[in-house]
Amino acid sequence: MSARRRIDAAMSFVARWVDVYTGGLPPEISAVRRDEIVSDLWEQSATMTADPGSEVEVARSIRSRAIRGAFQDLLWRDQEMRRFRAFRSTTMTPQERRSTHRLSWVLYAAATFVTTIGLVAAERAATNLSINAQPGASFPILASSVLAFVALGLLLRTATRAAGVGLLAISAWSLNWFLLAGSSSLSANFGTLLWKASVIISIPAVLIIGTVLLPLIFTALIAVVLRRLHRIEQPPSP
Repeated sequence: MSARRRIDAAMSFVARWVDVYTGGLPPEISAVRRDEIVSDLWEQSATMTADPGSEVEVARSIRSRAIRGAFQDLLWRDQEMRRFRAFRSTTMTPQERRSTHRLSWVLYAAATFVTTIGLVAAERAATNLSINAQPGASFPILASSVLAFVALGLLLRTATRAAGVGLLAISAWSLNWFLLAGSSSLSANFGTLLWKASVIISIPAVLIIGTVLLPLIFTALIAVVLRRLHRIEQPPSP
């Protein structure tokens, strides 16, 4: 890759990151932020490329600066999202407020459900360790429930709600997988139920439903809720 193309790739990397953390904000705010960042980067590259052979260093510096500034970018997003949310709340209709409240509670309930299931399953696995579970069998289940709990915390803030939905989906997928993998260590009744289902439906079908279909449906539902919330919170069309 040529030096010039390295710089272009670094600039493209930064532009994609700007698109990510300004997502959900009004287009005019996102556009202003993007223009500020691009202008600043072009000034930086113009200054540094004055020296011959410095293009590679410029590309490295642009990427490094973007990574080091990621936390500040997220803080900026949080501040802008707070302002935007405060303003948007004054223009929402009563029906939109009720819909926002209900949809938010759907996400909270989903995260609480996954967290509770994970904690209960981890406790059952830990309790049965001396009977038939492998050492450490409860740890991945517990980790999945902790992820869901963190997701709940992210869902409580408008600025981090999208990240919370993503983390909740990951925790649901991993929890579902480890629950199936460690079913014999969780409960004899649960293991028997899975065995009966596999006899009736077939083992491949049970695995596909348990490890793919159910988590996919769960992820799709919370994604639909998030999309609906995002559409309600957008400023009304002029």
